[in-house]
Amino acid sequence: MEIMTDIFGEVTYEASDIIYFQEGLYGFDEAKRFLLLEILETPYRSLQSLDIEGLAFTVTTPFAFCEEYEFEISERVVQQIEIESLDDLDIYSTIVLHEPLIESTLNLKAPMIINTKKNLGKQVILNEDYPIKYKFLTAVEEE
Repeated sequence: MEIMTDIFGEVTYEASDIIYFQEGLYGFDEAKRFLLLEILETPYRSLQSLDIEGLAFTVTTPFAFCEEYEFEISERVVQQIEIESLDDLDIYSTIVLHEPLIESTLNLKAPMIINTKKNLGKQVILNEDYPIKYKFLTAVEEE
């Protein structure tokens, strides 16, 4: 199968590459099927919708930019995306790009949890007090 993307041009994928978000993403309920595409030589990925043309999110692992980031996954989420082992999980946060780039933000409040073994995903809103607009590039520069 193939899809035309804004960033990568035409991308070929297999059914086994599709990550399914049963409830979609917040604000995009109808977007349920995604590809996670690597942005070469960076810690970033593109979460490309297969359901809405042109919809893609730049994401990254929040742990690379916020060492103290941690939260518990509810039993409901464990069941929804069929988590059997923490080794099968990837956690991503959405990046909002700004000009200048150093002003870009990372959404730590609503991460996407992906069961890589089953290709099931769920975006959650955390009870923990994390910001929606975490200036992650500034934090890296200050370290």
